[in-house]
Amino acid sequence: MGWNIRPWAALTLGYKGQTGSIAVSALDSKENYDLYGPYLDLSYDDLDSFFFPSYGSYLNGEIGYSNTLRRPMSGESESGDTVYYNLSLIKPFTYDKHTVVFSIKTAGSDADNLLPIYAQDLGGLFNLSGYHRYELNGRYSALTSLIYRYRVIDNNFGAFKFPVYVGGSLEKGGVWDRTSEMSWRSAITAGSVYVAVDSILGPVYLSYGQTSTGESSFYLSLGGTL
Repeated sequence: MGWNIRPWAALTLGYKGQTGSIAVSALDSKENYDLYGPYLDLSYDDLDSFFFPSYGSYLNGEIGYSNTLRRPMSGESESGDTVYYNLSLIKPFTYDKHTVVFSIKTAGSDADNLLPIYAQDLGGLFNLSGYHRYELNGRYSALTSLIYRYRVIDNNFGAFKFPVYVGGSLEKGGVWDRTSEMSWRSAITAGSVYVAVDSILGPVYLSYGQTSTGESSFYLSLGGTL
């Protein structure tokens, strides 16, 4: 159930149930699980566009509690409690055809099981560009970025618009298995350059990204990246 505080803000109280399985081939380990529990979600969104915002703000925060029953393929079943959270913020700043979008997001859980259900991941364009999508995994994640874009062509056809942008990004973040390991010094720095089109099918990116650890990737993507 939820409450629309404003047309652009909502508070939600809910209850989740989930069942599934986790397998890690490197550890030759697999288990099934069931979880359930309440959560609280707060969202604020008055961006003019989620993928290419020029003004407004976006904030989403969720915290939840779950009871989990784990059933390993070998061994006895066990149950445990987990508190998890995720938080994300997007704020654009625009002058004429120039826009800089600041974003920050973090997520994690206090579960200490060998196979984490609430695993966090990073990788892909604007999510430590240079890594493949979902390449980095851990119990906790944090990422901050500045994404610059310049509107080169408006392509205004009346009923349809297909603006073309060029730009780049600077990102810093990482994934960790313990909160004690999280630090600015251990975070990875990454950056990208790109050409993008805001099409009727969604954002289209042609881009190149590289990290401070030497990874690099070319991307041709259709759809969201943040």
